[in-house]
Amino acid sequence: MFTYICGNAKTDLKVARVLSGWPSTDAGGICPSNECISQEDQDDFKKFASILMGSVTIIPLAIKIALTSVLLLHHRKVEAKYPQHRLIYCMFDALRQADITREKMAVW
Repeated sequence: MFTYICGNAKTDLKVARVLSGWPSTDAGGICPSNECISQEDQDDFKKFASILMGSVTIIPLAIKIALTSVLLLHHRKVEAKYPQHRLIYCMFDALRQADITREKMAVW
């Protein structure tokens, strides 16, 4: 995750882009962040990220938010291919605990 956020060697970024299916090896691969979430949803998003990543107490909230952003970026594809996957269950359970609708998550 840190390499994905901060980058490393130029060749590592190119390999990561190829493996991630990016159309160009020279651009792209910027990690999404909570800045993509509307201002009025920021508190709900932080609550969701905290609950979803809650069992990992040594990770700061900023990293939990970044990891949650990446999960949301790919969740539709994962859910479509693996609807019974544990990750999907955990995401929906965290939504339930945070009292957030699936529709709101879809907007994020």
